[in-house]
Amino acid sequence: MPYCSRCGIEVDNHVKNCPLCNAEIQHLDKIPAIPGIFPDDNLKTDDYYIPFEKKKKIIWSIFSFLLATALLIIFAVNFLLSKTITWAWIPLFSLLFAWGITAIIYYLYKKIFLFLLFIFILTSVYLFFLFLVIKLINLFILLAFPALIVIFTNIIIVFLLCKKAKKKGYNIIGFILSGSALLCIGIDIIISFFITSKIILTWSIVIVSLLLPFVLFFFYIHYILKWTPDINKIFHI
Repeated sequence: MPYCSRCGIEVDNHVKNCPLCNAEIQHLDKIPAIPGIFPDDNLKTDDYYIPFEKKKKIIWSIFSFLLATALLIIFAVNFLLSKTITWAWIPLFSLLFAWGITAIIYYLYKKIFLFLLFIFILTSVYLFFLFLVIKLINLFILLAFPALIVIFTNIIIVFLLCKKAKKKGYNIIGFILSGSALLCIGIDIIISFFITSKIILTWSIVIVSLLLPFVLFFFYIHYILKWTPDINKIFHI
């Protein structure tokens, strides 16, 4: 019930003036609401929160704009200095390669096989044009491209082995070291065949000899002693 603000007596709800002092009774339910201190009281979280996908698009747009600007500057400088396009082709292919890599990461980071496939194709195209500009296309065909095939094949094999493993622990390290050993053998074969037209293993034997004990050690710990951490919990997979 309301009270008189002057003499403090309690009065009925319908009373407008105090019966003792005739002061006006203030009814709190009729007092206008005081506006909020901050003008953005009704602002919703969605009004200022930027979703992750939108942030990616903004970053992607800014990166593409900066890359296009850099390419225009490079070509303009090359043309002004030489009256033709000469050395600008190499930074052109390099910047386009960087743009392509970011595009693949942006669109295919959740699809690992397509990710690796497009990375392989883009890297092959980049190296092809790079060796074409420096007029060493035979070096690409006989050395660079076979090396790319060996590298990406080993990456896919190691990934499949890690993915198919029921219990992921020290065996993951063993798979990675095994893939590294096979990669060294493949690169050694390609280089020796390019130089001597014969398959001769040289430095890769040393690398494999060093890696093999570690491979056997990690597999022994994982499969024989069953002493292995849960890698899913460690890396919160």
